[in-house]
Amino acid sequence: MIGVVLCGGKSTRMKQDKAMLEYHGQPQWQIVHRLLQPWCEEVVISVNQHQSKLWETESPYNFLVDNFTYQGHGPITGLLSVIGAYPDQAIFLVACDYPFLRRKHLKYLVDHRNQDYEVICYQQSGFPEPLITIFEAAATKKVPGFYVSGQDSIRLFIKLVNAKMVICEDPLALTNVNTLAEYQQLQSKPL
Repeated sequence: MIGVVLCGGKSTRMKQDKAMLEYHGQPQWQIVHRLLQPWCEEVVISVNQHQSKLWETESPYNFLVDNFTYQGHGPITGLLSVIGAYPDQAIFLVACDYPFLRRKHLKYLVDHRNQDYEVICYQQSGFPEPLITIFEAAATKKVPGFYVSGQDSIRLFIKLVNAKMVICEDPLALTNVNTLAEYQQLQSKPL
């Protein structure tokens, strides 16, 4: 399974790169990278064109720049780019803006993998949480066709395939931080 730290968003609401925010003394993308390692043969950092020019390229991390063909379509841009680089692989996709996410939450998804399902993810209020999701190889083969049909919502894709949605016993783990106000509020709380 290939781990993917999804960092390539525009961070429009945050007004700065969300992946570079620090919650635990280092950029959040590095923390997510470490969280994924126990279950993945390889972990890649999915970045956009702008990030690829700014971030350190000489490092122990494997950066994968978004394929220009898919730009402007949100998180599916990173997913499709990784699928193109690692065809026929299961992908464990985790976005970089979940500061309460811990290894145990990822392990819970891994423990629920089952050959009967194409996707394993958390659900919130009955909806799939698309940016903390395991896409089995059977699902990754379907994502390009879904995109070509004019769709770019990972959440909708999950609804259309054979997905197992599980409840997170710690709903705080599914809290993502999208605005500067949310980030500043968290700075006053222990993580």
